[in-house]
Amino acid sequence: MKRVKKLLVFLCVLSVIVGQSTLTFASVRKVESEPNNTLATADSAQYSVSDNFLLLYGVVSTDDPVDWFKVRCKDRSGGSDVRMYLYKHSNFDLYLYNESGQLLGSSTNRTGDTEYIKDIYIRENQYYYIKVQYVSGRVYEPYEIFFGVTQ
Repeated sequence: MKRVKKLLVFLCVLSVIVGQSTLTFASVRKVESEPNNTLATADSAQYSVSDNFLLLYGVVSTDDPVDWFKVRCKDRSGGSDVRMYLYKHSNFDLYLYNESGQLLGSSTNRTGDTEYIKDIYIRENQYYYIKVQYVSGRVYEPYEIFFGVTQ
């Protein structure tokens, strides 16, 4: 299973590199690195308004069921727009926490459905945590999380 995870992370990195040439507007991309299985070891990423949004990539499975990301919008406050795109046969849950670890919102949709956390007020220049939890299903490719702040 560890070989599968390494292969999936490699594919994720490759898709980020290839995707950068086809993206028509600016964004910041972050691929998870282990260990990032707790709030204290969360991968850190940030973006500014000129970057438009942040894309996070990773792989969770039965062997590594949790990923954490520490995110920040440097220069905009507004409503959250957090979306996780999944594959048809997987079920993950998505959680958003504030700097002190308090749960602000979650999405626990069924297998194959996109997870959404919307309209949680995000303050500029403050850190937030996104937790990805593997629930069930087969993992064929990395997940993608879109994190943006709308005004």
